[in-house]
Amino acid sequence: MHTVNLQWEVRRVCGRKPPGRGYHQSWLRDSRLFVHGGFDGKEIYDDLYFIDLAACAYLPQITSFSVEVS
Repeated sequence: MHTVNLQWEVRRVCGRKPPGRGYHQSWLRDSRLFVHGGFDGKEIYDDLYFIDLAACAYLPQITSFSVEVS
């Protein structure tokens, strides 16, 4: 979402997206979201994908994210 005009924009995607899966682990580190492993009902995955959430940020101060679990 464009943070100035609050409109959704189509973004260029680099690389390939991971196949759908469950039973995976994911974690957020700084501005990167990582996805590792999982199972899709047929195949067990032992791979790692990440997306850099700050790569296309409009505001330069958006470079770090954190999650608090209570």
